[in-house]
Amino acid sequence: MAQESTNLPPTANQKSKGFFAKNRVTLILLLVIAVSNASIYLYQNNKISDLRLDFEKNYQSQVAKVDNLVEKRVESATVCLGRALSFACAAELASGNKQRLNLFFIDMVQNTEASLISIVDTMGYVYLSTDKDYENQSILDVVPSLPGRVNEPTLLKVNAKELLYAAPIKYGRRIGTLVLDYKLDNKSRKMLDEISAYPKVE
Repeated sequence: MAQESTNLPPTANQKSKGFFAKNRVTLILLLVIAVSNASIYLYQNNKISDLRLDFEKNYQSQVAKVDNLVEKRVESATVCLGRALSFACAAELASGNKQRLNLFFIDMVQNTEASLISIVDTMGYVYLSTDKDYENQSILDVVPSLPGRVNEPTLLKVNAKELLYAAPIKYGRRIGTLVLDYKLDNKSRKMLDEISAYPKVE
């Protein structure tokens, strides 16, 4: 009796099992490599994101510190300029040298960051100002941010870019009040103009 042949052609399922069985180690290695690469990629992305956040926080912190330092320096400069002006103009004001004071104030506005300098008389009216529209008007009408009568040197922050300094002018007795308006944007513009004028290094 003839023996029946059992060498039947393998089915597709058997073929696939044979492929996975033969290449199991290679496939596992490829899978491990793929998972490892993906993990490394995700880890690096997370670290980069963390570094960016840290850098942004440090950067913002340093910017805040610099802004605060600049603000303090500008406040100090405003006070120093105001004191110098109030002392310098006392004798001239007492002598009635209005024209000399006018030229002096105009020169100060042109060569410093002060945007406005005014002298207020003892009645609260503007006696002299670098803005001629202010003269003979109540100081509270033209500079509403200024408090009433100023009895001691006072520095006011009008807004983020403007400081106001006011101080009594005395020559034996009180003879007036100095009002100095100092705008930070003027300072920034002037600084940028000065920097742009520096000779470029080739």
